Amino acid sequence: MMFDKKVYIQRREALRKNCEKGLLILPGNNESPMNYSANTYHFRQDSNFLYFFGLDIPGLAAVIDFDEDKDTIYGDNIGIDDIIWMGEQPTLSETASRAGIEHTKPLSSLKVDIQKALKAGRKVKILPFYRGDQQIFLADLLDKDLASLKKYIASDCIKAIVSLREIKDEHEIKQIEYAVDVAYKMHTIVMKMAIPGTWER
Repeated sequence: MMFDKKVYIQRREALRKNCEKGLLILPGNNESPMNYSANTYHFRQDSNFLYFFGLDIPGLAAVIDFDEDKDTIYGDNIGIDDIIWMGEQPTLSETASRAGIEHTKPLSSLKVDIQKALKAGRKVKILPFYRGDQQIFLADLLDKDLASLKKYIASDCIKAIVSLREIKDEHEIKQIEYAVDVAYKMHTIVMKMAIPGTWER
């Protein structure tokens, strides 16, 4: 469930006020296969990507440009192979607009844009990574070896994001309270059903 797009716009604006110049790469997560590419574990989006963009969809990446005051979502539209299984899906631009994003580009354009920024002497920033595929993806974007990635991690952005995310807004609190209510109902129903002769399954 996404919040209103104004929430994500305000979050990105707040981040801008507390980060130094440059641009920040925020890769979303990809599907994680179990034994072949189409048989995946339950998808879990990167938490920072969700916080600033709200898009719970694999295969996306974003750039927050602090110099040009512009946010861009990178990703690819659904192809015919996926449409066969899932039916018609919204385009990338339609999906991105739900988070208040006006600029979208194919995922292949991300490396071009990052390399252009680096050649122009602009500061390119990343956050600490925790998945191997993210690490390889970022190394390819920056055209660096894996060991060199740490020097791009931005402490100013880390501090800014922590200060934003540690205090929950009214929208988050409402969702937390909803989840607590659901958990209460689940537990009480299970307790009422726990009588002799019933099976846990």
